[in-house]
Amino acid sequence: MKTKSRLALLLCGTAMAGTAVADSLCEVDYRIQHSWQTGAVHRVQMTYNGPDVTGWELSWTFPGGDTIDSIFNVTHTQNGQDVVVENLLWNARLSEGGEIKFGFNVRNPSGEVPVEFYLNGEPCDEEVNDTPDQPDDPDQPDNPGDNPGDGGDQPGDGGDPGDDDPATRTAWTLDAGDSYLGFVTTKNTHKVESHRFGTLSGSVADGTATLDIDLNSVETGIDIRNQRLKEMLFNTGQTPTATVAIELGDNLSQVQGLSAGEVMTLDVPAQVQISGETRDINSQLRVQHLGNQRFLVSSAQPLIITADQFGLENGVEALREVAGLDSISIAVPVDFALFFEADEPTTP
Repeated sequence: MKTKSRLALLLCGTAMAGTAVADSLCEVDYRIQHSWQTGAVHRVQMTYNGPDVTGWELSWTFPGGDTIDSIFNVTHTQNGQDVVVENLLWNARLSEGGEIKFGFNVRNPSGEVPVEFYLNGEPCDEEVNDTPDQPDDPDQPDNPGDNPGDGGDQPGDGGDPGDDDPATRTAWTLDAGDSYLGFVTTKNTHKVESHRFGTLSGSVADGTATLDIDLNSVETGIDIRNQRLKEMLFNTGQTPTATVAIELGDNLSQVQGLSAGEVMTLDVPAQVQISGETRDINSQLRVQHLGNQRFLVSSAQPLIITADQFGLENGVEALREVAGLDSISIAVPVDFALFFEADEPTTP
């Protein structure tokens, strides 16, 4: 059964010069994707129509006794029927036309969907003016800094450097073809095997590095084992992607300042999300500028992920039983070598 609630306010405007066209602040497509007697899977897609913001929360009230059990791509709090979901590091920024997608499992499903949504405390059907305000006199700008030579912020004039600093505009995209992310499993105490994920994507923008891992691309060298991992451990039918987000902060300018061949090590917390559970895990990264605006980010030491951190211990036990093993370690070392290409020249 699918139930859909779409909030969209489309305001009719007169097509005349100087007439502003207003849209809703956000549009929410809320669906019950699957349901059964004791539970359901809900999916939400929000489209944002307002000005750029960093940090957001979407709230609503359940019409029935639905209780969120697990959620992915966001965090949440629930007080009775009232729910608030909030961004993670990697999806904190909203721009006009941007979309946020997340899903969750519920207990005690009512079969009904919320009808009113609020973004950062404002109703989603709040009107947004798409036309920026114009000065009363077009020959006299509101801000004295708008005219060249008037003492405003011009390149190199000693004003606010942020708008013209190349470091603030630099972004990187992952070279997925050359990048690698693998993990090691230990079975029956002494049997150690190495595996990998074949499909990765990522970027560095606005000071945040993000990595998306397609869990369906897990490769162990044995087809039946790949399938068991996807179905019994990762539950990729519900949560097909794992994400890692790292807030670089002041470290970003240091990375951009590396000369070709130079290496630096960073100790930074990584926000890791697997199967709807998010945890902060300390990581040690080795960053090397390879020249030609290409960077290598690798693990200075393995990142240790444990199954119980992400509620995967039952899946590990199920794998142990079906494979007839005495034991499978719940601690998994992860290593990686990620190549990023700068979209714009970095600072010298």
